[in-house]
Amino acid sequence: MVKIFGLSKFEFHTFYELKKEQDFLSGFRKCLVDMGFGEEKYNIEIYGFGRPNDKDAEPDTSKEEDIKDYIDKHYFFQNNEFMIDLVFGKDKIFLMVASKKNKQQEISKKVQKFCDF
Repeated sequence: MVKIFGLSKFEFHTFYELKKEQDFLSGFRKCLVDMGFGEEKYNIEIYGFGRPNDKDAEPDTSKEEDIKDYIDKHYFFQNNEFMIDLVFGKDKIFLMVASKKNKQQEISKKVQKFCDF
């Protein structure tokens, strides 16, 4: 499990400060599926996240990229319920989730499936 260093909650936003660990990539893909962004095997935005491209420029689902190479990278995901900003620093990951309604409990449950204090 990925360690949570910090957590801040506001009416429509939840912010997580996470330890930068290799397990984050696969855990976050599952979290996106759980948050209604689609099924991993049908959504390139999900199954391609954290994976290198093969010779045909398609994500190689049998491999993971090294999370140590993710420095100063920003990703944005949006569906009808959530907007997610994901920023990779040298040693930490910053996960920011905005929602149209107050869904902090739901967001916390989904994130804590792959992250822990």
